[in-house]
Amino acid sequence: MREPEIRPYVDFFRAQLQQDVSLRERAAQEIKNLPLELRYTARIIRALQWGFADFDSENIRIDKELGFSESDLPQLDQYHFLRARQFCLFLRALCGTEKMKRIMAEAVEYAEQP
Repeated sequence: MREPEIRPYVDFFRAQLQQDVSLRERAAQEIKNLPLELRYTARIIRALQWGFADFDSENIRIDKELGFSESDLPQLDQYHFLRARQFCLFLRALCGTEKMKRIMAEAVEYAEQP
């Protein structure tokens, strides 16, 4: 929220709350003028890219083999469920419900392959 690229989004929300049409239009124009790589949606995609850039299932296997404490397991489950839900919400907001369902179904089908 502190990065300058987010300011137009904050201004946009503020304008909507205050019903300030001119501020809303200025904020909307600023958002439109942001290069794609600085738009909010691109920031999420970039974070996912970095998060999975060095993904290696062998490292996961090692973690599992070495074990997790009993207290770690509920926390890991909570993170998995939360992130999966957030990703679905992101896709739904970006692509719509039907495309989100298709993307997730295809991803599950792909992940199930040996």
